[in-house]
Amino acid sequence: MIKIIIENDIFVSNTSEIVNTVFYIDYQGTCFPDNQWTDFADTVLQWWAYALIKNKDLKDVNFDLYFMDGPYRLNVYKGANMDLTISCINSRVEDISELIIKCSYIEFMLALHDAFKSFSNILYCNKMHEGRFEPIYRQSIIIMNEIKEIISSYNK
Repeated sequence: MIKIIIENDIFVSNTSEIVNTVFYIDYQGTCFPDNQWTDFADTVLQWWAYALIKNKDLKDVNFDLYFMDGPYRLNVYKGANMDLTISCINSRVEDISELIIKCSYIEFMLALHDAFKSFSNILYCNKMHEGRFEPIYRQSIIIMNEIKEIISSYNK
């Protein structure tokens, strides 16, 4: 089972609205990039959501899901049966696949939905659903609902 982990250890600067937190993938107990990795959760989640939504009706397609920080990305192959093969790439020196994830498109979308839900809850609990971070909170809710609609449409 794939999980996208976001921890409630938010760091923000006084000069931007970027939310940095521990952010990684857990696949059957193996973490990528690692279980202490920090990244711009709001930005990366949005990139991943847009890429997955853009490719939802396509088959036999390759696309990348990038982390903002560091030399890490997910190279995704979406097959004819909506199955995903995800190579977790470290390109520090050359492209090295550190982990291969096999799951369905819907399973990944469920993990992404759960990540947006967790992120939105973290923002809310830290009173970041209003003020300067309100647009990030609202956008997270909008994307989470869009993902939920996609999941529902495939489960009919």
